[in-house]
Amino acid sequence: MESHSSVIEINDTKASVFKGFLEFLYLGKTVLNETSAIDMLDLADKYLLDDLKTFCENYLQLNTTVENCIKTFETACNYELPTLKKWMLSFFQKNVRKLVERKDFEETPKASYLVLLKMHWEENEILGPPISKLLKMNDLAKPISGNL
Repeated sequence: MESHSSVIEINDTKASVFKGFLEFLYLGKTVLNETSAIDMLDLADKYLLDDLKTFCENYLQLNTTVENCIKTFETACNYELPTLKKWMLSFFQKNVRKLVERKDFEETPKASYLVLLKMHWEENEILGPPISKLLKMNDLAKPISGNL
């Protein structure tokens, strides 16, 4: 088709994203936001541009928040970005309590939800429940009896 026409139609992306894609090809940089970084990853994956994948991956890592981390984790999984995925798991570990306390936590896609629940469970397993849940305050005043 390209040999018969000077026009190539690209229908699977927004014009603004494709403009950013061309900027990256010609200038080695472009302006991203969360949505365009994910859309740009799609183009980088489709056209096998590892430099663009890395550029988008770095952007997503630097701009991760508690609000967007689930989407970023899924993006890392979908586009096979092991560095971002590993970094996101570390982010989850540091923020697991904030994440599971969010009102929209139960709307988290199943795979991410299971990863977070496992981390939350492991954190509680390691740290244990708060001492206040194990002992009542007046139990602390009682002497310990029996053999230790």
